[in-house]
Amino acid sequence: MKKLLEQLEIDPGEKLKEVIGQAPEIILIDGCVFLADVCANCKAIRLEQFPDRTGYECLINHTHHRVGRGKKALTRVFEYIAGIRRSLRSLGGENFMIIIAVAKGEATVRFHQSRPGEVWLTDDLELYKHEAIMTIPA
Repeated sequence: MKKLLEQLEIDPGEKLKEVIGQAPEIILIDGCVFLADVCANCKAIRLEQFPDRTGYECLINHTHHRVGRGKKALTRVFEYIAGIRRSLRSLGGENFMIIIAVAKGEATVRFHQSRPGEVWLTDDLELYKHEAIMTIPA
């Protein structure tokens, strides 16, 4: 991800400070945190279908963004992430991880609460060879 951001001259730290528009609504269900608008379309998906809450949140809380190869579209994705981050921080003391993965002109953004013994990604993000991945603590 670092190489991609350098190539496009994007500083995600600066974009994460900016929040353009309204932060998305967050809801709590079964001890999990979800984007309200995304969760509304996933009524058939239940916690019991997953080995843990982290996987459940990551599946529900993912959005796709067409970015092509341009700086402007990827910059808008980081602005969207800033909104999610603001919404998550409004919940208080919970720890959250936001993940952005870019591959084949598309960015996928997802998030989950950080829980002991539950992981979504390996610690070494360089092992993911087919996509650029970045994690952002919220």
